[in-house]
Amino acid sequence: MAYSYEAHVIAKLQTALSTDRLSSYLTQTKGDVSKAIQLYVLNVELSECFYTPLQGVEVVVRNAMDRRLSVGFGPAWYDNPTCRFEFAQRQKIDQAKESLRSEAKPITPGRVVSELSFGFWTGILGRKYENTLWRHHVRQAFPNGPTNLTRQQAHAALDRIRRLRNRIMHHEPVLARNLPEEHALILSVIGWVCSDTQAWVKFHSRVHFAMTTKWPPTVT
Repeated sequence: MAYSYEAHVIAKLQTALSTDRLSSYLTQTKGDVSKAIQLYVLNVELSECFYTPLQGVEVVVRNAMDRRLSVGFGPAWYDNPTCRFEFAQRQKIDQAKESLRSEAKPITPGRVVSELSFGFWTGILGRKYENTLWRHHVRQAFPNGPTNLTRQQAHAALDRIRRLRNRIMHHEPVLARNLPEEHALILSVIGWVCSDTQAWVKFHSRVHFAMTTKWPPTVT
């Protein structure tokens, strides 16, 4: 059943959501506030559908990379000077530990790994880690990846997923993105680690349904 967008409701929603937040939608609807709000709702619904695959890829990738780094540098690899982390990654490690301290939680490898942001894992695929981490350690985290998977390819894939994730988590518009392609990319990266987990995430993801019922975005 369609929601009734009466004039006073539209005015209240425009105030509550803010004109700035609705600006990109207003551009698409040529200033029609009612249609802009409908696009806003569609953006929320599609963003919600991405929660399952995004959670899947983040957990699967970080665990896979953690396993390989643990083999090479020990369970507390994040404290091993041999890894030669750059300032940005070192800072994220310190922030993860501080977050655990603030909650009076023990600083254990498992907890530190779970606190590290997706940006951290993307960051250690940067060019400065080509020789120290990628070639002999992190590359092995993706046993089912494309033949001769390069660090650049892995970084590009994770960085694109990271940017989508951040937009969704910060409630930003994603309708202009190629969401079907990005969903396929997420599933592919999971498959680089484990094809069975890829099939499981794909089965439970609601993105395919959303793409057939709500894509491309339209308003009436």
